[in-house]
Amino acid sequence: KYFYVTFYKKGTCHIEFKDMEILKKFNIFGSQKKNWLPPSYGKVKYQDMTAEEKDVINDFEGAQSYSDTVNNASYYILDTSKLLMLTS
Repeated sequence: KYFYVTFYKKGTCHIEFKDMEILKKFNIFGSQKKNWLPPSYGKVKYQDMTAEEKDVINDFEGAQSYSDTVNNASYYILDTSKLLMLTS
């Protein structure tokens, strides 16, 4: 539903995402888990970031794409603290 997977005899596989928005969401999640993005990612507007944070954002996705992310943070940023909560 979300991507194509091609497996090769040499033991590798290639994943091709059908939806670029899902790929962006996946990349943001992975980059946050690896601490490659600043802790303020998705919470602070680009113009309010430090020069170092702006450099990271520019390397990762650029100012325009980051603005789209901030405007749709509820879609792109996953709150993992509530992910495995069980109701009683």
